[in-house]
Amino acid sequence: MNDKAHGKGTYSHANGAYYNGDWIDDKQHGFGMESWPDGAKYEGDYIDGKKEGKGKLTFADGSYYEGEFKQNEICGYGKYYWPDGK
Repeated sequence: MNDKAHGKGTYSHANGAYYNGDWIDDKQHGFGMESWPDGAKYEGDYIDGKKEGKGKLTFADGSYYEGEFKQNEICGYGKYYWPDGK
C-alpha cells in the first residue's frame, strides 16, 4: 500500500531489535511482539506505532509487567512481577 508496510510482517534492526506483528501505514498497529538486544520484550497491542492497550513487558532482569499501556507508557490497571516471585 503506497510502499508502506501494511498487514502482517517482521522488522529486524541491525542492533538486534526485532518486531513481528501487524502494520498499518508503516506503523506497528494491532497485535505484535517486540524484543531488544538486552533481552527485554513486549507482547501486546499497538496503535499508531506505540504500545497502547493491553500487553506484557518483560524486562532484561526477568521481572515483568502485565496490564495496560498508553502512549508507550505503563498506565492504568496492571500487575508487576519480580523474578524472585515476590
